Amino acid sequence: MLTLETARLMAANWCEAWNRRDLDAIMAHYSEDVAFRSPNVIARWGVADGWLHGRTRLRENFARVLELARPHFTLLDVMLGVDAMCVLYRRETGDVACNLVELDPAGQARRVVACHGATSAGATSVGAAWGTAQMLPQAVAHSEISEVSVEADLLQRREAIWAVLTRPALIARWLLPNDFAPVAGHRFSFQASALGNWDGVIRCEVLEVEGHHRLSYRWIASGDAVMRNGIAMTTIVSWTLADAAKGTRLRLVHAGYHTQVNDAAYRAMNPEWQAMFAEIARLAGELDKR
Repeated sequence: MLTLETARLMAANWCEAWNRRDLDAIMAHYSEDVAFRSPNVIARWGVADGWLHGRTRLRENFARVLELARPHFTLLDVMLGVDAMCVLYRRETGDVACNLVELDPAGQARRVVACHGATSAGATSVGAAWGTAQMLPQAVAHSEISEVSVEADLLQRREAIWAVLTRPALIARWLLPNDFAPVAGHRFSFQASALGNWDGVIRCEVLEVEGHHRLSYRWIASGDAVMRNGIAMTTIVSWTLADAAKGTRLRLVHAGYHTQVNDAAYRAMNPEWQAMFAEIARLAGELDKR
C-alpha cells in the first residue's frame, strides 16, 4: 500500500531529476508500457488525443522538452489515491501543473494524465477544492514545499570531496556524528544535541549512490523543535559533484520543507548548509595534500 511519505519522496525525487536535467533519472519513474497524456503532446507532436504510449516514445518527448527549455519544478503538494497519487507542482514559468499518476506493482508510473494551469495564484484553492485537507494533515494542506539549494566551485578534486561526504569520521567533522555507509538502502542516523522533546536523532536512509558523482538520502527528524501539529520533518538531501574549470562543482539540494510546518528548520538550515561548504572544502584540501 502506497504511503504518503513514500509518495512525497517519489514526487520530490521526480522534481529533482527534472531540475538537474537527468533524463535517465526522470525515465526511471515510468514503466515500460507507460501511457502518458498531456496538452503539450497535442501541441508538440500533433497527436489528437494527447496520448503517448511506451517508455521509448515518452523518453523522446521529455528529451525534446529538455532541448527546448530549462524546466524547474517546485513541489507544492502530494495527494493519495488507490495505487495512485496526484502531484501538484509549480513550473519555472510560475504556472501550476498537476500529474495524476497511477502506479504499477513496482511503484512505477503506468498511466499519467498531466493537467496544466495558467497561473500559480490558484495553488492553494486548487488543493482545497480537491479535498487536500482530508488526505494530508491540515498544516500541510495549505503550505508550499521549499528547498535549500547551495552550489559552489571548489578547488579540490572530486575524489577528495566525495570522501568528505561519505566517510563517517570526516562527516562527523563537518556535520554530525553518524553511522553512514555509501550503500543504497542503508539506514543510518546523525546525532545532534537534544532540544525540547526531540532526542536529537536524525534518522536517514541512503536513496542513491553514484560514486564520485551523486549521493542522496532521506532525512527525518521529529519533535517540537522541528515540526508542528505532530508532523515529522521528512526531507531529502542530494549532493551532486561535477567537473569544474578548476576543481569540482558541488551542489546541494535539501528538498521537502513544508513552509508552514518546518519553517523554523528551513530558516536554520539554509545558512547552515552554506557554512558547511567551507568546511567541506577545507577537509577535502587536507586530503589533497596527502
